[in-house]
Amino acid sequence: MFTQDSGFIRKKDVLNFLKYNHLTDTTASGWRFYPDSDTLGRYYRQPDGNFIACLLDAGSESFETHLLMEVRPNDSIIKAERFIHWNYLCCWNNRYEGFVKCGDYYCLKICETGSGYCGTHVYIFKNVQPQDSLSGILGGYRASFGGWECTRYITSQPAIRGDSLLMRYKLEEVNPDDSIPQPESVTSFEVLFLHKENKWIPVDSTYLNHYELN
Repeated sequence: MFTQDSGFIRKKDVLNFLKYNHLTDTTASGWRFYPDSDTLGRYYRQPDGNFIACLLDAGSESFETHLLMEVRPNDSIIKAERFIHWNYLCCWNNRYEGFVKCGDYYCLKICETGSGYCGTHVYIFKNVQPQDSLSGILGGYRASFGGWECTRYITSQPAIRGDSLLMRYKLEEVNPDDSIPQPESVTSFEVLFLHKENKWIPVDSTYLNHYELN
């Protein structure tokens, strides 16, 4: 199944793999929502020849869950961990785009939802680890009141060099009463993080505190 330097994982290709490795319940009703041809994950080859893969676990009975796995070329599992979202995938555009390679690291988006709120927590790591052992960075959010029109919309773009991470944020303020909501103001700012003891530590938290990103 893992044959290229990187690739996508389709439902029909992965069910037997999951069943053989006892990773999830492949008979659960959640799998019926996805056609066999649907792409549910992606993978990357590591320098040592093994693979890191991230896959939607439709057999999970909790909130939306992704399986993060390290896999040998013979499809045997080295390690697998579950990353659980706070409700549903409001911050993903599809079932795989929230897991990407970022330089020497991997980035995985975990979504947080609430009443008129969708937040993105970015986990950045080099190898498979438990979710609670990592420190997620709030990559952005959209917040609205009385409807889907956003009053505040924050997005970000990570740039990684060595063990430093530069998060480039953009804040858009929107008047929800406008018939066609348009940004009334746009503010851009950057926050530098350093990787220390398995956590990403901001050098200066001023912007994070001011815009409620911590």
